[in-house]
Amino acid sequence: PKSGEKRVREEWSYDFGSDDELFRRTLRFVFSLAVERVLSGKRIKGGHSIGNGHWYKFEGEDGPTSASDCEKVHKEMQAVINKGAKISVELVPFKDALDYFLSNNQPISAKLLSKRVPIGGKAALRACTLEDKTHYRHN
Repeated sequence: PKSGEKRVREEWSYDFGSDDELFRRTLRFVFSLAVERVLSGKRIKGGHSIGNGHWYKFEGEDGPTSASDCEKVHKEMQAVINKGAKISVELVPFKDALDYFLSNNQPISAKLLSKRVPIGGKAALRACTLEDKTHYRHN
């Protein structure tokens, strides 16, 4: 959708905000997806905004991220973008969403979701399907 438009799905709408906010959310999603796909044993932590960027670190690592890992993530981000993968917002049954986060090494998303039980029993999640697997992120 264009900036400021609302996408309606199952009688639900979401305001995507400004172009900048949409770009940042999309970039964060693609980054986390790339990390999941190429560094599956690592979990990112952070996501705090710094100016026009975001700060992340890998959980359990105190030092800087290796240049090799950064390059892998960068290449995977480019591949995801070049595939033209679509990111949408889906309403997912609460229990299914919680189970997904717990089984996909996203305990923080599971914890956030568990404290915000959605009205109607469905959670609004960002979704992207690549190679027949749907990846979800909590808003």
